Amino acid sequence: MNPRVLSILLKLRGITQSDLAVMAGVSRQAVSLWFKQSTIHLKSQNLQNLANGLGLKIDDLMKPLPVLQNKQSALSLKTTLLWDSLYPELDDFLVALVKGMPRAMARLVQVYGLYASAKMVGPVIWKKFHHYKQNIHPVRRVQCEQIWKIHHNPELI
Repeated sequence: MNPRVLSILLKLRGITQSDLAVMAGVSRQAVSLWFKQSTIHLKSQNLQNLANGLGLKIDDLMKPLPVLQNKQSALSLKTTLLWDSLYPELDDFLVALVKGMPRAMARLVQVYGLYASAKMVGPVIWKKFHHYKQNIHPVRRVQCEQIWKIHHNPELI
């Protein structure tokens, strides 16, 4: 199991390492050691307990996140999206994006545009545009507002 994936899950769900230890049926010290290793090795029963506690399949815990798998790609993404340290790490940005935080959504749209962002995150990009658009740079925001209007009213073309 990948400690980075588990760390993102903890941030996303607001779970502590102590909570994780209880779910897996291991000590807090064991969980602390997990995050110091590059790969987590668990007994099958503890892995099953952890998956059940998190409401996930074991396969989901075993797969690395594609976006973070390649260090060069992750560094490139961090440079592109977090050039001003909007979030301390790419993991934090991804968690904020999944939670629908306006600043994260705005940054994604500012960098990649509405259509590409919607392909990455889903239709929530279109639905919540009015909630995050004020966080987009003014010039880019005007462009995005025009695209948003055309997307919702194709007869304007």
